[in-house]
Amino acid sequence: MPIAADNPLGLRLPQQSPPTREIMTRPKDMEAWIAQLPVASATETARQLLRTLQGLNRTLLPPLSRFQLAELLAKPIGYVIGTLENRYLDVLFPLSEKTKLTAFVCTRLSEELAFAYKRTVHDLAMGKIGSQERKLLVLALFRSVRHLADVVYQSALVYQLPPAFLWRELHSLFTFAETQQWAATRIKVHIGAEGADRVTTLRDLYLQALLFAMATPIRLRQREIRTLYHTLPQWTGSVRCGAWANPGPSETRFVVQMKQDQPPQHSVFVSGPVERPALELDTGPLIQLLRERFDRLPPESGALVGNSQPDELSKATLRCLIQS
Repeated sequence: MPIAADNPLGLRLPQQSPPTREIMTRPKDMEAWIAQLPVASATETARQLLRTLQGLNRTLLPPLSRFQLAELLAKPIGYVIGTLENRYLDVLFPLSEKTKLTAFVCTRLSEELAFAYKRTVHDLAMGKIGSQERKLLVLALFRSVRHLADVVYQSALVYQLPPAFLWRELHSLFTFAETQQWAATRIKVHIGAEGADRVTTLRDLYLQALLFAMATPIRLRQREIRTLYHTLPQWTGSVRCGAWANPGPSETRFVVQMKQDQPPQHSVFVSGPVERPALELDTGPLIQLLRERFDRLPPESGALVGNSQPDELSKATLRCLIQS
């Protein structure tokens, strides 16, 4: 994908038009609209949220207004995705047309939410960045990476590839944040329907997306994929990450070519020159951690069927991950 001068980060962004009467552009109006959503029907709520978010993403708005509106929509979107996701877990493949549509809507909601934050990043990055703009830009970068990672996850949950250029966007956003020394900024994030809080960084979110892809989730069952995704925050500290130094093939090293639209590649399969800039990921410490956890589990432990805890991986899944 060529990078235009007016889009230096190379982000996928919908075309925009001036606001119309049908588009809610004031946070107060959006709050009132959200309060009357038919939450008893997750399907209808998802449909209305998607239509509203698509309209906003194709409307010219100031960055602060767009960010505020996206923040208001993020919570109900997270709720309906969590509800609808359960409808296509443990079902036979190929999916029925109805179930396929449900999965598609979940992915589209995450992607449209990412569009809103990416547009905020783009508009702020193209202007003069003062202290207030910088704070908003850091938050918008963080949210963009988070929701793009959710698109990767939602795609994997139905054994699909993520949209074209998504990996290139993730690499670009991370590179920009690293260049500005914002990637290690600690930010509070709400997780799950209960709204539990944890503090993380954009760098950790990016590493989680890379680790998820490195685990080759297409080999796993759906509930294993979900459990893996929610376990990843515990593992980023066990991965060494730095500039690619061309160390040669290794069973624990992966390379990320930052200008390419692709996930990490195992160093064993690197056949040609690596395009710089590139990152090197060493999973050696993580593999050791997984082996220790594997050894502590009894042979029959860890059945995932009916297990609602997002932080328990079975012995079979751990074996699969160790061999990735």
